Amino acid sequence: MTVGRGTSVGSSLPEALLADGDSLASDPEARESFLQGLLDAFTQNNPVGDNGLGEFVSNLLTTINKAGGFSYSLMYVSPRPFVGTASPPHLLEPFARAGISDKDWLALVHFNWRKTDIRDPDNWGDPRVDMIGASAIISAESRKQLRRGTVGLSDQLLALGLFAIPAYLSKLYRAVILFGGPSQTEMTERQRRFWVIAAHRISVSTLARRAGYDLTSLQTEWPRLVALLTHEYRGTIAALSDSVAIIADHLRNGSRSVYDRQNALEAADHLQALAVKVSIRTLIRGQSSGEASRLDLGPVLG
Repeated sequence: MTVGRGTSVGSSLPEALLADGDSLASDPEARESFLQGLLDAFTQNNPVGDNGLGEFVSNLLTTINKAGGFSYSLMYVSPRPFVGTASPPHLLEPFARAGISDKDWLALVHFNWRKTDIRDPDNWGDPRVDMIGASAIISAESRKQLRRGTVGLSDQLLALGLFAIPAYLSKLYRAVILFGGPSQTEMTERQRRFWVIAAHRISVSTLARRAGYDLTSLQTEWPRLVALLTHEYRGTIAALSDSVAIIADHLRNGSRSVYDRQNALEAADHLQALAVKVSIRTLIRGQSSGEASRLDLGPVLG
């Protein structure tokens, strides 16, 4: 997490996003332009990396807070699957914020997709907005679900929570945006639906951008990854060959072998650790008791 997220990064936002709440409430064209403006903001700006994207999205959330009268907004996203030792994709990380203090931001741990009972869409890229429970509105019951899944979120922020809007591109790319305040009674159903769509557009655009980062990283890192896997493959083959040679010499030559029974058992353990699914110990013990009169490495090499 970066404490600085939520500060200005010099991004230019479409003029349609400057509309105030009254215009959005009364003018259908203003609402449509606002939603289109969210998409245009992503095409007109090219934030660099996760930190740049997080700050850019925080600016969008700040704009939504002003237009919708929300006290805060908070976005969680799945960890990037191909970067370092990422957490499981259902444990979403804090990614962007508006109206949340540095102290509350640093206290956040994760959002557990499974514990909040969000259902994954049946089809990849399903555009339907699958809400927590039956609705994006945080009810008394869904607030209990959120408490189970939002580790580190303060009781005060949770108490102010109004909406929890999930978005899903695939199992590796998920997001949730939480909105806090004002009172639910101050909003019409149409206004609530509008902000759900707005949040969903931000989430899907953010996830698509992060997926693009991952594709670029894979293309850049592919030669290094191939070299690393080749090196590990050769090392495994060498270890297999050495262990098989020790066992074979012991079985063929018995007491005349330069390798004793303990050497052969250690080599067998090494093979088993390398996922050779045959009990070579049986062969060695059988040879020691006279049961293995001749060597057959066919079963050993599988």
